[in-house]
Amino acid sequence: MSTQHLIADNVWKSFGHDEALTPVLHGIDLSIDQGDFVAIMGPSGSGKSTLLYCVSGMDDVSDGTVTLSPAGSEAVEITALPQRDLAALRLNRMGFVFQQVHLLRNLTILDNVVLPGVTATPDRRADVVDRALQLLERVGIAELSDRDITQASGGQLQRAAIARALINEPELVFGDEPTGALNAATAAEIMELLAEVNAEGRTVVLVTHDPVVAAYCRRVVVLRDGVIDGDLRRTDGETDESWADNLAGWLISHGT
Repeated sequence: MSTQHLIADNVWKSFGHDEALTPVLHGIDLSIDQGDFVAIMGPSGSGKSTLLYCVSGMDDVSDGTVTLSPAGSEAVEITALPQRDLAALRLNRMGFVFQQVHLLRNLTILDNVVLPGVTATPDRRADVVDRALQLLERVGIAELSDRDITQASGGQLQRAAIARALINEPELVFGDEPTGALNAATAAEIMELLAEVNAEGRTVVLVTHDPVVAAYCRRVVVLRDGVIDGDLRRTDGETDESWADNLAGWLISHGT
């Protein structure tokens, strides 16, 4: 039986004020299971990135609630947390990978990966560095650990960003177009890494415009005009080829 991990209940989000108020999300209800691998898709302006930011606590909702409810832990209403507690929750229990990697130019690749780890546990720097080196080995760029970020390719930097996202062993990993700036071959390598992360039991939620990327996921949610327009889940035993074909046809039927 599946366990709900992240629950959005009647989530609304608007930008602006008064007569300039622009609604983006319109009463979203979405439940994501423990260990799920979800792609959020939709046309430009549909609200997919806004939804990701709201359910991850990176942005406030205008109305509604978002609850983190992992198995074996007490449920936490993200939307009710003060900013300091929310920042601590994101640091310790979530990892983030973006289209732009947001690595610090004045740090080496290793130090960029280490930074959130020592922020969370400043008294365990040696352990954090060891874990960072292991993660860089895992994502295939251990030889770049002492390099400046200007000495690495876009794909290598995205691998470093995945290592950084995993340094605090998060239960949830969010990605906003994590392959959007990469060529097809490199994008496939990044998605293979994220599939491995998900196979370890972590819940992974991605925003993407690319049906090839979405086919790595086991569930695809389509937004249109701030509401959920479709929700397709891969069936048990479905082959990769069958799932990709079914997904492609389904996305076409939803105008995506």
